[in-house]
Amino acid sequence: MKRSDASNHSRQKMTGADEARIIQLLCEPVPDGHARWTLVLLEEKVKLMMAQPVKRDAIGRMLKKKQIKPHKSAYWALPARADAAFVANMEDVLDVYQRAYSAKLPVICFDEKPVVLHGDVLKPLPMRPGSIQKIDYVYIRYGYCAIMGFIEPLTGKQYTDVRPTRKAVDFAEVVKHLVDDLYPEAEKVVLVMDNLNTHQIGSLYKRFSPAEANGYGTSWRSTTHRNMAAG
Repeated sequence: MKRSDASNHSRQKMTGADEARIIQLLCEPVPDGHARWTLVLLEEKVKLMMAQPVKRDAIGRMLKKKQIKPHKSAYWALPARADAAFVANMEDVLDVYQRAYSAKLPVICFDEKPVVLHGDVLKPLPMRPGSIQKIDYVYIRYGYCAIMGFIEPLTGKQYTDVRPTRKAVDFAEVVKHLVDDLYPEAEKVVLVMDNLNTHQIGSLYKRFSPAEANGYGTSWRSTTHRNMAAG
């Protein structure tokens, strides 16, 4: 085998599902007789759970890329490990992510976050030769806004909406814009999002008439992953 062939062989590729299952394995208790997960131990366990073996160097590169450090630990308040709903939702999301691209059935990821709006009390001092810009740590708070974003992973298309609130009616309006304006040719839009209480069909009924809400409700399907903030 040529050196280049050996190098290419060692650069083993993993699917997103493979990576997710290895990360899930890392979240399980370490087998008896071991103090922590190691690359050798992971390689042995992966052989038993995957049809295609994954080499330890590929596992190591994936963990480095994801900034996962199984040799380190920190103390946190963790939820119960036995969570069937979490596993079911995770498998649903992984299945959706492995679908081939379809313009009639686009997969769209959605998320939102509040952003606090800050203003300067003192004017920042501009950058000068040999001196970086200086900004005072004291600020004025001007309230907050909500940023809502869609991204279609298989095409790279993205859309961002900034709103003063992030209530159920806001979610309903951005879904309407998604279905009517951004993907009017789609038969159904698959939304991947967390299980925030506003991310549901009921939000559409708070904003639109029952007939209109029902129409949008049949135009999209959601698949959710567990919202860690909700435990």
